[in-house]
Amino acid sequence: MRALAGLKKLYRNSWRKYSSTNNKIEKSVIISESNDIYTNLALEDWYYKNWKWDNRHILILWSNNPCVVIGKFQNPWLECNVNELGYLIPEGVKLARRNSGGGTVYHDRGNLNLTFFTPREHYNRKHNLDIIVQAILKEYNLNIEITKRDDLVIGDCKVSGTAAKLARTTAYHHCTLLVNSNKEVLHKSLKRPRYEIKTNATQSTSSKILNLKDIDPNITVEQLMVCIGKQYLATTPSFNKQKQGEGYRINKSEDFITKFHILQPTEEEYPGLIEARDSLISWNWIYGTCPKFTASKSFSDGIKGQTKIAVTVENGRISAVDVAFPGGVHQQIAEEEFKTRKFTQELFNDVYKFILEQSNYHPLEKVL
Repeated sequence: MRALAGLKKLYRNSWRKYSSTNNKIEKSVIISESNDIYTNLALEDWYYKNWKWDNRHILILWSNNPCVVIGKFQNPWLECNVNELGYLIPEGVKLARRNSGGGTVYHDRGNLNLTFFTPREHYNRKHNLDIIVQAILKEYNLNIEITKRDDLVIGDCKVSGTAAKLARTTAYHHCTLLVNSNKEVLHKSLKRPRYEIKTNATQSTSSKILNLKDIDPNITVEQLMVCIGKQYLATTPSFNKQKQGEGYRINKSEDFITKFHILQPTEEEYPGLIEARDSLISWNWIYGTCPKFTASKSFSDGIKGQTKIAVTVENGRISAVDVAFPGGVHQQIAEEEFKTRKFTQELFNDVYKFILEQSNYHPLEKVL
């Protein structure tokens, strides 16, 4: 934390007071002191929707308390251990859906998040990743490679993943950086369900991962905020989309206005932030925007054979329940009790219990 304290003293003047000068790029680094995933995602969204990006580039750095963050077009029940997230650690692991696409990631205080904001015409992911690579190479003599998928890797281990959101005039590219994350909680959080899901939603791909601290025990999230922030401010922006990742050079002139700004995001500073956070934390956003899917699970009573229950889920709620009985007989369950109910994995047991109560089935002895 001493590194951040030094920055507060060094960059006392707020970048907000600076008026952009023609033909210059105003570059700023914002370090969010919030560790709340919903607040930091709301801050990202605020800049995306409200900031004027003429001749401005911004890098936001932040670190969250334990949480799983899924992409905008993903299925939370497929991507993570929804049922157990709240119990994996004493304070629980939060679940959030971001506004960008891409795959699911785990965050905790050992993970650094970086968001690069630019006008749409200056969007260049390879250039942004170069900044991270060069900063870590300079500071720790650690070689990191950029893959064709815009991941950062050391050997065959992934240390960073990338996602982005582009609008007509604005764009942001954000990525994670594994520094000292709790890998045990990470793996438990991203555990897949024990039932089958069929969906067209974007699905994550599993990767072998590595913490930077596994290579160099001296690396900390706070130190990385400083060295990457300084490298970002010192690096000339790349505007040539045909040469992404090329032409890396350090700005040694006065062409770019450079500032750090360390802040605690508040409603006063960012009008509408609370409303945006409330939306991001809502069931309707996290679960209700999930693409349509079918989930199924088989039960066996040990005597008559398997009964397969398949539920269709739209906007996070049940729209149909189909039961395949032993012998291949299918039946739709039309009970209002199940229609429009929010989907949870407990639904399968509830439907099977209903079937048992309505028939001569033997009690449930085994769940497959």
